[in-house]
Amino acid sequence: MLRFMATCANWLFTRPPLDKKRTLWPMKLMIWLAAIPGFMIFCCEWFRQRLKSSSDIVQIYTALLRWGNIGGLKHEHNETPLEYSDRLGSTFPRAQSEITLIINLFQQETYAEQVVDKEQFYKAQSALKRLRSPLLWPARLYSKFRFMEKLI
Repeated sequence: MLRFMATCANWLFTRPPLDKKRTLWPMKLMIWLAAIPGFMIFCCEWFRQRLKSSSDIVQIYTALLRWGNIGGLKHEHNETPLEYSDRLGSTFPRAQSEITLIINLFQQETYAEQVVDKEQFYKAQSALKRLRSPLLWPARLYSKFRFMEKLI
């Protein structure tokens, strides 16, 4: 989006050669006006996907997956949530209880098909907030660089 705005600003502030000044600007304007509906559709689709109706605990689990990925532990395709929880817990022992809580609630809702009540959801939310605490940043950075060294 920023790139689009920069391109628009660049186009608006560049001056064409004097001999082509009168013939090109209507064509450029028509091209930009024709691109606006496509851009609007793209933005609407992007927002719709972000607001897609999935359960709240699934969104928290997805945030945990992103958290682990940023920390250097990508969720493997053949890995169950419990196995991923064990791997995260062994790498980040200070966050073991938070990780286990989120994984257990996700499994309860997904596999046991039991709806998570509001109290449990709030516990999962606060666990995710504790995971995002700056106190865990050094361990996450260390983990990320350690796993990057294995790839080299």
